[in-house]
Order: sequence, then C-alpha cells, then structure tokens
Amino acid sequence: MSDSATAVRLLAADPEFARAVPADDRPLADRALTLPERRSDAGEAVACDAGEEVALVILDGAAWRTVGVGDAAAPQLLGPGSVVLPEPPASDLLALTGQTTALTPVQAVALDRRFLMGATRWPRLTSILHHRLAEQERDVAALAAIAQLPRVEDRLLLLLWHLAERWGTVRSDGVHLPLRLTHMTLGRFVGARRPTVSLALADLRDGGKVSREADGSWTLHGEPPDVALNGRREVSRTPPDLFPVASIVRERAEALRAEARAVRAQAAQPRSHGADTRASADG
Repeated sequence: MSDSATAVRLLAADPEFARAVPADDRPLADRALTLPERRSDAGEAVACDAGEEVALVILDGAAWRTVGVGDAAAPQLLGPGSVVLPEPPASDLLALTGQTTALTPVQAVALDRRFLMGATRWPRLTSILHHRLAEQERDVAALAAIAQLPRVEDRLLLLLWHLAERWGTVRSDGVHLPLRLTHMTLGRFVGARRPTVSLALADLRDGGKVSREADGSWTLHGEPPDVALNGRREVSRTPPDLFPVASIVRERAEALRAEARAVRAQAAQPRSHGADTRASADG
C-alpha cells in the first residue's frame, strides 16, 4: 500500500460522516478532518498502521479480507464504506493468518489522531465506525451460515445473492454482479474444492439461475432465495439450539420461578388468616 501526498476531506468523500456533525460545525470539521489518503493497486495489501492510525475507510474499489489456518481461508469482501482495522496480534495457540488485499485499485482514507480529536467534539463520528463494524460482523456471520448449508448449489446461490445485495445492479436480464470471482475464490467462500464448485455452478447455469459473463462477472436470474431452497424445504428463521445446556438452564430457571411464586402464595396465606382473625376480634 502506498502513501499519498494527497489529503482527503473526509466529510466530502464520505457524506455519512458529514451528517454526524451539526450543520453549524461542518466548515470547522471539514478543515479539521482533512486526512491522509492511502492507495493500493490490485494484489497489494490494504493495511492500517497500528502506531499512527485508528482505521482505514475504503472510499473506492474492492478488497477482501482473509483469515486463514493452514491451507484453508475464510474471506470477506470489503468495498466503499468498509472499515479496515489494524491486524490483531498473532495467536499463541493457532497459526492464524490475517490480511486484507486489494481486488481492484483501492482508495482509502486514514483515520489518525486528528479523527480522534474530532470525535471528542463530535462523538457521532465514532458511532459511525461502530455501526459499520457491526454490519461487517453480521456479514461474516451470514457467510458462516451460508457455508454450513448441506448442498454446495445452495451455498453458491445464496452467496451470490448475498453479494449482489451490496454489489449488484439490476438489468433487464437479471441482477449483474460485477465482481470477477473465480471458481476457486467462490470455493473459499463456501468451503468447497474448485471441481465441486464447477459442477455446482454448471447445475445452476443449466437451471437458468446463474450465468457468467465474458469478463468473468456474474448475472443472477429469477427471484432471490427467501425461505425455500429449490422448493424442497424451509429454512428455519430461529437459531438452532446448539448447546443443550442452555435448554436445561432455561427449564431450571422456569422451575425456580414457579417455586418462588408458590412460596410467595403460601407466605401470603397466614397474613390473610391473621387479618381475618383480627377483623373478627374487632367486631
């Protein structure tokens, strides 16, 4: 990733940050939040300097972040608005690797100490980062859920529609996904080998659900999957009970609440009886 002498006016480059500043303060904030630009060519790292920068915010281009162990890697696509944090320290137990690499030329802005100083005056600037990181966390969870579906065809179809929700454009022949994702890259997303991915994509193509353009991009046809996969079964919208102990704890808690209600009811009976006795005596 190359440093650039060019400075970026954050509020102009990313209008969501401008909306976090009161209108009367925006001229001041525009000057205070003129920050360093960072550029990466395709294939280069998109890296944040932990010593000088809080984060990078991608302004243009596409990158992907991968976390790997051994030969396996789990990717996540990043684009305009995405936040790139400094890499955490290496794990002492597992040989995990993590990096963010530009898929296309990437322009980013570096949030340094000037951003921190601005955030002390306009705290909503920080809330924007938190919100975007929460969205990226949800995206990782969605990718993990997709990768657990039993059939590779279902994984690929939901993955492509998931990516199209952010990256796709609607055309007369379907939704065009401009990302040039190879079979091997798609395999990393869905946890499958390239030959298996190729066979599954051929089935989806033959079914009229997916087609590949000459430039390597993708077009999705028909309606996006909702609660049914290929009309065979319904996808549960409630999370599975992965830990039976949780059910035991819930049952025990309900039993304790029932016992507490019974104790309170029993404790109330003598008081009622005593009150009746006193009322009789007074009469």
